[in-house]
Amino acid sequence: RENLGCTMDELSRLTPVDLNPEYTRETFWEAVSPLLDGTKECIELRTTHRRRDGSEYPIEMHLETSILGDASVFVATVGDITERRKRDEELRDSRARALAADRAKTEFLANMSHEIRTPMTAILGFTGILLGSLSKERDIDLAQTIRRNGEHLLQLINNILDLSKLEVGKLKVEQLACDPGRISSEVVSLMQLRAKTKSLKLSVDVDALVPETIYTDPTRLRQILINIVGNAIKFTGRGEVVVEFG
Repeated sequence: RENLGCTMDELSRLTPVDLNPEYTRETFWEAVSPLLDGTKECIELRTTHRRRDGSEYPIEMHLETSILGDASVFVATVGDITERRKRDEELRDSRARALAADRAKTEFLANMSHEIRTPMTAILGFTGILLGSLSKERDIDLAQTIRRNGEHLLQLINNILDLSKLEVGKLKVEQLACDPGRISSEVVSLMQLRAKTKSLKLSVDVDALVPETIYTDPTRLRQILINIVGNAIKFTGRGEVVVEFG
């Protein structure tokens, strides 16, 4: 009554259609028909109420029927949901801003990864050419170190690209024929320098029962192995790290 800005006497003379500008008499009776035909014992409606001054505000109404004397009447519990709707709108706005920020981050990661990958590919290409022209063992070893670390950096860049694809639901997993022994040997070769800096021995042991060819995503397998071996090196204080396939 206070929200509507009218007295109890004025309120008693108003009909639901007077209070609810969204309804005509026909649409109101249609909305409450489940109560009238006994299909439901109560219904919930979200609509608006019109105040005496003509302004409107959102409400949530719990409506059921009851008996008052010899008459069947509607019993309505009405709640003003202005503040709730305001909070819901704020939450939707916050979610929209968060999604926009995520999209911007994903686009930034993708763009930066592409920008970095281009010169890294050139570095690896010229390192390969350089290796073909070297004869001294030390020079070859240094060039191979450059290539291994460049390949590792390129793999990290690819990981970032995969992350951005995963966030937008575009990551694809391949099923290709690959040699797990060769991939594990490549990973161990790539991580040798990191192991040497901690005076750790790093090796790979592939059981003879492991098939030479499996069907999986070689890029994902390589990523997994790099992460596992990298953590093993990081958390091993002394001794050796062995990659075992068995």
